[in-house]
Amino acid sequence: LSPGKKVKCKLSLELPRQAADQIDLEATVEYLEANDVAKAAIDKLKASSGDTNLDERPGLIVFFPSMPGTGKSSLCHELTNESLGMGSDRRLLVKEGDQIKGQFYKIVTKEVLNNPASVVIVDKNVPPASFSSIHNLSIGSRSFALPVIFSGMEDTSIGQHTYPFTLKHLAVCISRVLKRDANSHKGKLDSGTKNACLIVVKFYCFYRNLTVERLMSKLRSIGCSQCEELTIPFFAKQEYASEIPGDLQSALEDAVLLQTRRDMKSKEKCGLQDQIEIEARVRSSVKNHQHYIDSLTPALEDAKRQFVTGVARAIATLPEDVSDDTQPSDAKSIKIVSLDFALEDVNSAVQSLESTVPEIKEYFVQREAYRGNDENDKTLSRHITSLHCTYAHASEVSQSSMVSTFEHLIGKTHEAKMTAFLYNEDVAAIELQMAKSGTVPTPVNEFAHITLWCREGVEAYQSNELPSKLEEGEAKCVKFDEPVDIAGTFSFWFNE
Repeated sequence: LSPGKKVKCKLSLELPRQAADQIDLEATVEYLEANDVAKAAIDKLKASSGDTNLDERPGLIVFFPSMPGTGKSSLCHELTNESLGMGSDRRLLVKEGDQIKGQFYKIVTKEVLNNPASVVIVDKNVPPASFSSIHNLSIGSRSFALPVIFSGMEDTSIGQHTYPFTLKHLAVCISRVLKRDANSHKGKLDSGTKNACLIVVKFYCFYRNLTVERLMSKLRSIGCSQCEELTIPFFAKQEYASEIPGDLQSALEDAVLLQTRRDMKSKEKCGLQDQIEIEARVRSSVKNHQHYIDSLTPALEDAKRQFVTGVARAIATLPEDVSDDTQPSDAKSIKIVSLDFALEDVNSAVQSLESTVPEIKEYFVQREAYRGNDENDKTLSRHITSLHCTYAHASEVSQSSMVSTFEHLIGKTHEAKMTAFLYNEDVAAIELQMAKSGTVPTPVNEFAHITLWCREGVEAYQSNELPSKLEEGEAKCVKFDEPVDIAGTFSFWFNE
């Protein structure tokens, strides 16, 4: 099916799966002629057959790398073709995450493909784990990507980790969620939600270990092409410089630290009672400083005006065509194809090893001080947090081969088993055994693994040498008592 990816699609139709289960061609035709879904698809195909002109203009995907309470739904409310300066020749699709049941991106992709050159507003929080979904939607629909950024972002250190949003962002977002009447929110996140504050904090923590620069770099690698990011005022300029009250800062920091312990599968001070107490403490502090929090943000009308103006400008500057042979720029060329894993899943497996092998526990205890160092800064000893197994690397596989071999897998999950922990003073990794599948190639590296740790001056790729180091007596290996199942998601990593 790979060659079909180069074919421009005017219309997407679905036929019932049962049609493929008939015993022969005659039975299949008889089934389709009697099936209402099939008949409707054929009628749709007949209706479209008179017009053979394809709309080759690129569309636009507008999305929000944000968290609950940033105000995205208010910005998207009552948007029209007229307000965005669009003619009737483009469809405006405002897709609200809380309104769509099921697989959001699959449903939206189907509608976008049926409406070429459309402008899609993704009214949904899009954290880093969902960037690949926006990228695939943009590539598949030949649309430009437009990330909407909220002003005031700056690197914020909490414990040993860095976040791109400030605690003032977090305070405002929690305050807005708590102002929603109980049981009024479609997504069931309002003042009546028992753990509303911690849910917002959890979204805040989705951006853990991302500096502002790193986040912006990731955003700029999304899509077949991209408009310059649209920045919306989140803070009133005259109030942003004011200091956050000490008790509010302390409550928010403790909430983030609690969520971090939960994500790391720690058993210390993150139980149910701890969560109840921090939820109550954050709610109380936000309530006590409501006037201060309210003073931080500008009028909604100002933000809405800049949002509408910025989207309209992006639409007006879209080119007439995006040619098929246009390759990503050097900044957007594929660096690796990877199977990405959740940090908490791998940490849980490592912690189970630590409980039975004191030497492994001591290995990480000695390196605890480096947790929070930038995983991309090779001048530092560092824990790797973007956990993945490399399937193909640009130094060994051409761009066209990576696309043709892996494009159909991007965003899909694949099973693996964690079988052993290999380590020395320089680097540590988890050995993987990949599930066999006729549609999934094997990794280019004979040693399939997840790199966990690198010493100062050591590159992550040097973990490939661990098996040979083991044979030479320069590394150690601890086998899992039983292989641990884990699932990852395929993605392209792009050069920055």
